Amino acid sequence: LSKGVTTVLGVFDGLQIKGQITVADDNVNFSAVEGQKMLLDADGKGVVYVYDTIRGACDLTAFDGLTYIGKSVFANQDQMTSLILPVTVQEIQESAFSGCTSLVNAPALPATELAEMCYFHMFDGCTSLTTAPYLGSTTLAKSCYAFMFYGCSSLGAVGITDISAWCNIKFA
Repeated sequence: LSKGVTTVLGVFDGLQIKGQITVADDNVNFSAVEGQKMLLDADGKGVVYVYDTIRGACDLTAFDGLTYIGKSVFANQDQMTSLILPVTVQEIQESAFSGCTSLVNAPALPATELAEMCYFHMFDGCTSLTTAPYLGSTTLAKSCYAFMFYGCSSLGAVGITDISAWCNIKFA
C-alpha cells in the first residue's frame, strides 16, 4: 500500500489475494504483520482488515498491545469457529463478526465502558453461535448492544451484569 492509501474498505472485495499485502514505509495509516493475512493500524494497536479465509480457531493473543478490532473486520469469515482476543482489546467496532456462520464460541469481551454503537450488530447472523460472551460492561453508550445477537438462532442464553444499564432503563 503506497503512502497515499488511507482506506482499504471495499477495495479488495471479491478478490482473492494470494500473497502478502505490503505497506510502504511512508504509509502513516497501516502496518502489515509478517506471515499474517491482516493489516493493522499504523501503531499496531488495531486490526483494520483481514484478507484471507480463517479456518477453525483464530488466536490473536500473540498481538500484545492490541486494543481494538475495527468495523466489520472479521465479517463473513464463515469458516472461523472461535476467536481468542488478547485482554488488552477494549474496543470492538460494529459488525466485527457479523455473518460468521461457523462461529460457535464468542470471544471474551473485557471492556467495562462502551462507546456509542461499540458492539452494534457484532454477532449478527452467527447462526452456529451457542456460547455468548459474558457482558460485564457497566457504562454503556447509545446503541452499544443493539442487535448484537440478531439472527443467532443457536444461542440459548446471555449473561449480563446490570440489566438496567443494558436495557437503558431505570428500576425503582
